[in-house]
Amino acid sequence: MTPKSGNERAVPMAEPLRVILADAATGKKATDRLVTDEHGGTPSRQRVYRAFTALQKRLGINPTYSFHQLRHAFATHLVQLGGASRLSAR
Repeated sequence: MTPKSGNERAVPMAEPLRVILADAATGKKATDRLVTDEHGGTPSRQRVYRAFTALQKRLGINPTYSFHQLRHAFATHLVQLGGASRLSAR
């Protein structure tokens, strides 16, 4: 899938997640889905979010967080730690 900008980009990934995704992609074509619902389709945003909040509740995380809140927190911490200046230097 081509990003909205038309430019591909590298996305840093934790090694344990890379291993899981590499295993899930084994034997699949580049156009195959890695995350599917019970019918082999792409789950809706709402369904993924409900599963994510249910996981947080099972883990005792209160309050629960949205993907947007986590993205914002990551970016805030990145800037606070000087990561933004390192990214713009590339």
